[in-house]
Amino acid sequence: MYISQLILDPRARVVLEDLADPYQLHRTVMSGFSRELPVSERVLYRLDMQRSEPQLSILVQSHTLPNWDVLSQRGYLLRPAAVKAFELQPTAGQVFWFRLVANPTKRLREEGKNDGARVGLVREEDQLTWLNRKGEQHGFQVLATQTAKIVQADGWKFEKGQNHRIRQHAVRFDGRLQVTDVETFTRALENGVGSGKGFGFGLLSLAPVD
Repeated sequence: MYISQLILDPRARVVLEDLADPYQLHRTVMSGFSRELPVSERVLYRLDMQRSEPQLSILVQSHTLPNWDVLSQRGYLLRPAAVKAFELQPTAGQVFWFRLVANPTKRLREEGKNDGARVGLVREEDQLTWLNRKGEQHGFQVLATQTAKIVQADGWKFEKGQNHRIRQHAVRFDGRLQVTDVETFTRALENGVGSGKGFGFGLLSLAPVD
């Protein structure tokens, strides 16, 4: 797999436009790939702000090798994109530091319907319960975590002749996890966790615990 780090130029107009429109940001990320991606490809990305060294960046994970020349030509980046190949080789019981920006939601039960509307979870207690449940589903146990609310621009969807606001409840989880099921955990790393992946949610980043 490949991980790309794109350091954005916060003064560039195209960057500011993308930050205000999640759909456009998604299109910009996908511009680094051929239109004929494999059906199994899942491009995951996350917008990050580093506090220790103030900079705005996008982290992109993919099976396909990207080409970010078009962003450099548009003046989108402060420096050339950094692209690194890596292999996913977790082992059972292994402990990692993790970061996940997610859109914790639940479905409302509606009488006569199998699936109700999806609504965001705003209470921290509910968000942590959601994360623990996702851990059980995806082969890991959360050992410790803290949450931070992230301000993200609303998306808009044109449907039935009208624009509909799509509001995401972005939450960043930082902490430690332990692998409980290698195969299931690897699939989660490849495919992401939770909903809203087209809006930059679901990328599970890891760092080894020394």
